[in-house]
Amino acid sequence: MHQLAVIQTQKLREADAAFHAGWLPRARTMYEHLLDHAQAQGDHALEAASRAMLARCLMRRRDPDLAEEQLRCAREVAHGVPADVEARLRAVEVRFHAVDTHGPALANRMREYYDWGVEHDEGAAFDAAGLLAEHATGDERVDWYQRALEHGRTAGLTARLGGLCHALAATLEGQDRLVEAMDAYGTALELHDQLGDRRQVVASRWAIGALAARTEDWITAQESLQAAVDTASQGMDCEDLLALALADLAGVHQEWGDDIEARRLLLQGLAIGREIALAQIWPERWDSMLKHAQRLEV
Repeated sequence: MHQLAVIQTQKLREADAAFHAGWLPRARTMYEHLLDHAQAQGDHALEAASRAMLARCLMRRRDPDLAEEQLRCAREVAHGVPADVEARLRAVEVRFHAVDTHGPALANRMREYYDWGVEHDEGAAFDAAGLLAEHATGDERVDWYQRALEHGRTAGLTARLGGLCHALAATLEGQDRLVEAMDAYGTALELHDQLGDRRQVVASRWAIGALAARTEDWITAQESLQAAVDTASQGMDCEDLLALALADLAGVHQEWGDDIEARRLLLQGLAIGREIALAQIWPERWDSMLKHAQRLEV
């Protein structure tokens, strides 16, 4: 059985980290370099893994023809490859099926992927459970997210658990399971904080603050939203979240009867929103901010 060399395995992990963080151009370049090395060395396992991930990059770019070609070439060399490489191929294949397959047929393919992962690769089980959650509703969706978290923890996929926790929390909040939602948002915040992912930290703090305001826990709402504002203000990559957190923080101060501070915060949020065209990024939230401004007569 082919084994990826240690140094190439590390480079593959670095490319994966870029891919899952959403840095697709960087990830694609890294996978292309790995593919060149694999072909030069005759390393079929590394070639199959690199091509599978290039296919996923191309699918994200909505270039299915090139993605399908990469997958076809990957399958041609993927004979007797380790389970983690096979998992990458199955992850691409199930996403191809999701493009033109729906309903029970798609659920069955995803479940087959999940069952294979449970038997052969914990990371695949994590990925499959997350996909099944996205296509499920109600309690079934919650169940699949929880399964995904269990598999992710077992597989040591810490960098990918925060986003999954946040998705679970949003699902629970949508079901009015607010105590459970708050716990899940808190776990997401802890995970993002450990990784130093500022944007995701801001998103989690904002979600906690907004949920606390919904339950009229105004102290927690103020503390969390202010923390979101302070963290978002440290860089230029969170301006949309900064505008939204300022608007929600304005609502807390209005609830406390401090309309002057509420107006100041909301005007600041509106100014940022106009500058970054928030109406195009978060149209419903922008409309809500404008209605809030009318109520405050600003």
